[in-house]
Amino acid sequence: MAGLDLFLLVFVVYYTIKFLRHYYKFKKYGGEKLDSFSNKFGSNIFMIGFFVVFSLLNLSWSSNSSRIHPILFQLLLIAELIEHVGRVRIYSNGIFYGGKFITWSEIDIVRKLDSRVQIQIKNRWLGLIDFGKMKREKELLDLIESKLEKG
Repeated sequence: MAGLDLFLLVFVVYYTIKFLRHYYKFKKYGGEKLDSFSNKFGSNIFMIGFFVVFSLLNLSWSSNSSRIHPILFQLLLIAELIEHVGRVRIYSNGIFYGGKFITWSEIDIVRKLDSRVQIQIKNRWLGLIDFGKMKREKELLDLIESKLEKG
């Protein structure tokens, strides 16, 4: 296995473990679904374009590399797309977004910055989650604030 294939395999395994850990946490603690909010279309255009361009590059690279390289790279692209394009789902015990489940007790602050909705996670070095520009952002912010006040 070439060095690049091993590098990609490590990332695919990392994303798989991370997603499974958050999915288990979501299933165990999520509770009742309260609402679902979607991004404004323009927020997703960049990630969809990124996915398409690199998928096409992946096809061109596939003829010059081992058979596993294009598969691993495509899996990595799919993981990135899932993580950055999706709905914000609010549950009674937390938020599920981008393959991550965050309980209310883990959220430090929620804010609107430059028309983007963001939450800061407590005690995490890179604990900022950016939902992007949201449809019904006022309702989303109000719901999150109300859950944080009760929590």
